[in-house]
Amino acid sequence: IAGNTDICENQSTTLTASGATSYSWSPATNLDNTTNPTVTANPKNTTTYTVTGTTNGCSSDQDITITVDGLPTISITGNTDICNGKSTTLTASGAANYSWTPNTGLSSTTDPSISANPNTTTTYTVTGTDAGGCSNSEIITITVNELPNLTVSNDTEICKGEKTTLTVSDNNGSTDFSWIPIGVIDNPTASTIEVNPNSTTTVTVTSTSADNCTASKDVIVTVNAIPNLTVSSDVEICKFESATLTATSTNTTSFTWSPATNLNTTSGNSVIANPSTTTTYTVTAATDKCSIDKQINVSVNLLPAGTLTATQTTFCFGETVTTNTQLDAAFTTNTNGSYSFDNGNTFTNDNVFAFTPKNAGDTIINVIFRDANNCQTNST
Repeated sequence: IAGNTDICENQSTTLTASGATSYSWSPATNLDNTTNPTVTANPKNTTTYTVTGTTNGCSSDQDITITVDGLPTISITGNTDICNGKSTTLTASGAANYSWTPNTGLSSTTDPSISANPNTTTTYTVTGTDAGGCSNSEIITITVNELPNLTVSNDTEICKGEKTTLTVSDNNGSTDFSWIPIGVIDNPTASTIEVNPNSTTTVTVTSTSADNCTASKDVIVTVNAIPNLTVSSDVEICKFESATLTATSTNTTSFTWSPATNLNTTSGNSVIANPSTTTTYTVTAATDKCSIDKQINVSVNLLPAGTLTATQTTFCFGETVTTNTQLDAAFTTNTNGSYSFDNGNTFTNDNVFAFTPKNAGDTIINVIFRDANNCQTNST
């Protein structure tokens, strides 16, 4: 009898008898026939087959033992639940050599321990072969869970000292959010936040799904410098006077003044203001990105009002004004102040004023009324 006498479980072997004209095989178990010279044997266990050959009525027996080797028991260990983009290590045992299929996302197809990184849920089959050449297979399914699909605000720009609002949503339904850096965020677990960084900052939001998969996205918040503006001090003027207002900055491209009322111009770093009433002017210093406002108050003090009277205003030429003739000055508004002649002389006690006209004709006497705010008006 010729044929392979050592097979693996679930395999078959072809046995061929010769030397006779007819044959009878026994036992018939797991034989495809019992009378042909060539039979296929597929025993489940080690089995001894006997073939009886007959020629011209004479018979002879021959035995053959088919040894059935058990299949190796293959097992696979490893994490079967991963997040998209992540990998898992799968380790097969129970055999001498291995073959993994399909090869999609595998680091190797022949090593016992491999790294699997499929994009979608995938079932892998590993076939292990022992030293005797017998093979068995095992399967493992790697479930790939989707990551949060985040939509966040675009990169944005703000001026230093300002706030901006950032939002996030997960198209896969997660509401578990975490924002960093903590120090510039008002509510680091909300879907809508306010941030106020002092310098350009990358704000990162991370979301975790129900399958414990995480995804992150960044928003760059660019912080632009504001103009370093200084302005002249508040000022007091008398009605009908003007004041020069100035603004200074080393990083400003333009200045704008408002209100325009009683200004000689509304642009530039210096303007002349002559308001009729107290007015607060605002100057806006701007760069191409940011601006800042500062104010200058121009207080307008009303002019004093007064009356000037004399007990006698007509004299004969050469006549001396007597001490009984008085020139009286009196404030009618803003009573705190002083009055004097426009030549700098002051009034004598009791406002007595004596002089002798040098020439015929009129002599004009002018008195200046000056209040506590140093505002003045004249009376003649």
